[in-house]
Amino acid sequence: MSRTICALVAPCVLPLLLILCMLAEAMQRGRGVKFALQALSLLFIGGASSWAKLIHCQRVDGDGTSLPEADAFKSQLPHLTCSETSGEAVWAYAVGVGCAVAYGILIPTFLLYLILKQHLLLSPSRRYVSFADRQGDKTIVQVVAMGPQADEADAAASEKDLMEKRGRSHFLASAVAYSAVFFHGSISLQWEDSALTIRAANGVHGEKEDEFDVTTAVAHVLEHKADADLMRWQAISRMLTERCILEEAQAADRIFAGANEIFFKYAACEQVWVEVALKTVAVALVAAASTYQNVFMTVGLTLGTATVFLTLQPYRQRQVNDLQCCCFLCLTVAATGFACSLKWLSRASLAVPLLLAAVQTLRPDGPEALALRLFEAATRQWPALQKGEVIQLSVTTVSFL
Repeated sequence: MSRTICALVAPCVLPLLLILCMLAEAMQRGRGVKFALQALSLLFIGGASSWAKLIHCQRVDGDGTSLPEADAFKSQLPHLTCSETSGEAVWAYAVGVGCAVAYGILIPTFLLYLILKQHLLLSPSRRYVSFADRQGDKTIVQVVAMGPQADEADAAASEKDLMEKRGRSHFLASAVAYSAVFFHGSISLQWEDSALTIRAANGVHGEKEDEFDVTTAVAHVLEHKADADLMRWQAISRMLTERCILEEAQAADRIFAGANEIFFKYAACEQVWVEVALKTVAVALVAAASTYQNVFMTVGLTLGTATVFLTLQPYRQRQVNDLQCCCFLCLTVAATGFACSLKWLSRASLAVPLLLAAVQTLRPDGPEALALRLFEAATRQWPALQKGEVIQLSVTTVSFL
């Protein structure tokens, strides 16, 4: 009885919590969506794995010998054969079908709805591009429109209208991102001639500290650090712009009010699809390791996912990308160790992510986190900046070395 209850209840926990989140959303705007996304992050993998085991039929014996069709049994309910159609088998079938709809259709549809909604909201912001021009002791950051219609609209707008429309979400975001990537120490910002001007303290640029991430190391080795910094500046500018637009949209849309955390942990909001893909990979990995016991499928899933994190770098914090990539590579090594009966290799590989995380804590900061702090500080002084006054910012990173 205890086995039956656990097998039937385990996959139902997440759908029941999501129903409760709907009630929380009705009581307070945005709270239910926030709790639902947190529940998905914590319970989706375990719930989907429990559901997969509930509907799976064991058709081979412990030594791999095929069982007769009449003796095949359910993995989670070994006292039930797969051919039974009454009693507890009916409950197992009903729970399996209901959870299949929840995990296979409803939850992915909700996440895809989030992706489409943010795409429609942020599409207009991608019509603009920022560029910087260093002139002596100052750097002028401007934002221009990509397209004739947007250019005509900007040309007809006054400087005050330009500040109101795109001042904080585009100009300030680009200037702060440029400062986080290329400056170190005290800087000043000032609005001059439809652009933001950055000046270093005493006209001297401080030296940037090296970072603990793979992308920076590869850029140094391949000697294209300048190009990598420019791409990083544009990426951080876009991240801050999208963050600003989403914060403004929270007042009018309950979905954005509750989903901001899941969007903000990615370098670009459109990369929230990684949230869906990672859950799918995790479920497939659990099924491959526990149900199929196929080392080649496990290695393929882990290596493929590690490659995605290494190339796309989806997370806002660069260290998280490296840690995720390291975890999946270590899972590859661990699976190989288990298949080859090398327990020491599997145990050692599973300890590597802990060591990497410990090393990363020595220098946990980066341009992305620094840009967020600078943007919050500059936003508090935004009224003064609109009046043409000079504001001061400190571009310093956190380090324990």
